[in-house]
Formats: sequence, structure tokens, C-alpha cells
Amino acid sequence: MQKFKKKLISKLYVLLLLSISPSVVSGGEIINVAISHFPPVEMMVDGKAEGVNIDLMNALFAKLKIKPIYKQMPFKRCMLSLSKGKSDIIGSLQYTEERNKFLYYVKPAYSEYNLIFYLRRGEEKRLAKYEDLYDLNLGVLRGYKNFEPFDSDKKIRKDKVNTWKSNYMKLGAGRIDAIIDDGVEGPYRAHLFGMTDKLAVAPYKVNLGRNGFFALSKKSKFIERIDEIEQVLKEMLDSGEIDKITQKSLEKYK
Repeated sequence: MQKFKKKLISKLYVLLLLSISPSVVSGGEIINVAISHFPPVEMMVDGKAEGVNIDLMNALFAKLKIKPIYKQMPFKRCMLSLSKGKSDIIGSLQYTEERNKFLYYVKPAYSEYNLIFYLRRGEEKRLAKYEDLYDLNLGVLRGYKNFEPFDSDKKIRKDKVNTWKSNYMKLGAGRIDAIIDDGVEGPYRAHLFGMTDKLAVAPYKVNLGRNGFFALSKKSKFIERIDEIEQVLKEMLDSGEIDKITQKSLEKYK
């Protein structure tokens, strides 16, 4: 009977340990980070998260003594995961009223958005001003926010796709006239898909300034540490550390 009690106690102790979160066992907190495949900003390479956002978040979380766990999923699933509180945070997100319902935008904004438009080489002058968009069939990523009034302008013909590769391949094949992309990610993707020599950037560009945020799920426990997170982020931005990490990271993917 005594042996049975010892075994039972031992099993209960193991079950108790398993029920405790890894953050408690390891002595540090774990934050679940939702990322999508947006190279060179964020991506999974051989099972490891890499990219500009990853380097920035690793630096930020190290200062906060938080261990990040990165999980890659399609962008729309990232939003769903954050809305349910399964993921804690996401990076490089633009503000929208809809997302603000379930996300807290960590201030200040830390990343710049400069949007470019690719057309087939030799046709780039077709897009010199916003109004020229009305004469083109634009390739856009489904569920991706670009800028206003572009996103809500129903006079612009938009061909929605699920992947960046589809966008670039359609443009190369002449099935669409132009695509909109990020000024940092676009050149990387054009090179990745073997399109650099076939495409050219239009004269018309959109500079949105710093409006890329880290966004925290309002159901995340880290909401309680938001003041601390914002203070550390502000210090990194004011000191120039954010820009230094960004430039160093981008150099790896040229």
C-alpha cells in the first residue's frame, strides 16, 4: 500500500510539472509571435525564424527578458490567432480600425513603409501619378492593407491573389499590368522570383513614413507589461538601435 501511495504521488507530481507553463519552469516568460512569409522581413528557414523583424524582436525581447516562440502561418490566420489570444504579438502591422478591436498597437511605430509599383520593363512610365492607376489592372495580395485611398478605391481594378509569387508571375506573363509592393520587400521578391531584369519601378511611389507597429493581442497576458514594452521600444528607436539593426539585417539579404 505504501509503495502504491509513493507511485501515485510521483505520478501526480509529474502531471503537475507538465501542467505548469514552460515560462514558469524555465524561469522566464514565453511570448508567442505570429509571423508570415514576408522575406526579408520575416520567414522560416530550415525551421528557424529569420529576417529584419525577427532580429528586431529578438533584441527587444532580450531586453525584456522574454523568450519569443515564432510560429509561421498565412497572414489571415495570424489575425485569427491574435484575435483569439492564441498568439501574443505580430510585427510590421499597419493600423486599421478593424484590427484595433482586438489588437493593441504598441507605440511608437518602429518601421517605415515606402510602397512601390512594379510594371514590366519599358512600361513603367504608364504610372506617374495616382490617377494613372485607373487605367491599369493591379495585382494585390488578398487581405493585405496597402494605403488609403487605394484600398477602398473601387475604381481601381484589383486582381487579388493568395501569394506574392502568383502576383509576380502574373505580371511577368502579362496577365496584369502592375503590382504594388513594399519598397524593402519588393526588390528582394523580384530577385527571388527571377524577375529583376523583367520589371521596373514606376515613377509614382507612396511614402507612408513610420507606420509599422508591433501589435499585441488584447487577450495576451503581456498587456499587463505594455508600459514597460513601450518604454524599451522607445529607447531603442530614440538611440538609433532600431535603424542599425534594420540596416544590418537587410545587408544579409541583398
